[in-house]
Amino acid sequence: MVNACDSCLENKQDPPKSELTPWPITSEPFQRVHVDFLGPVNSKMYFILTDSFTKWYPGIKNTVYISHHATHCNREVAI
Repeated sequence: MVNACDSCLENKQDPPKSELTPWPITSEPFQRVHVDFLGPVNSKMYFILTDSFTKWYPGIKNTVYISHHATHCNREVAI
């Protein structure tokens, strides 16, 4: 609705632009990891953990989204 209103589009305020800050470069494996959920893919969810140094990622299939399950997946990778 707002996108169809010429007056609204002319007077809208754009959010302030922020400077992008790159991640610091890591020097060893598992110094920094990135975690996320991927899916649904074919009705399945995947817990993704990526090591920023080696770019290694174990795709772990799971069916729940709760945080203690994600913590369990992290421990499974670390062992």
